[in-house]
Amino acid sequence: MNQTIVPSTGFAPGEVLEALAAQLAELTPETRKAAAYVLENPNDVGVSSIREIAAAANVKPNTFVRMARTVGFDGYDDFREPFREEIRRGRTTFPDRAR
Repeated sequence: MNQTIVPSTGFAPGEVLEALAAQLAELTPETRKAAAYVLENPNDVGVSSIREIAAAANVKPNTFVRMARTVGFDGYDDFREPFREEIRRGRTTFPDRAR
């Protein structure tokens, strides 16, 4: 389960989401909740803190760290970076609260 699937750099959010979806069935129940939240709300990854996103998913923040490591990232910050890069490039639309 801890094999590297996505390197920490050079991938678009869509590729990260595909890797996460591919691992969904193998995740623990809590990590699966975090992953499901990310898959349903990918825009939140780039604009919300780990505490905010964990509260929204009803899991502990460390669950997001474990989820990120499952798909090959060193931690949540590395997992979040492709989503933040999309924001910087203006390629992603976000809810009004993020504007």
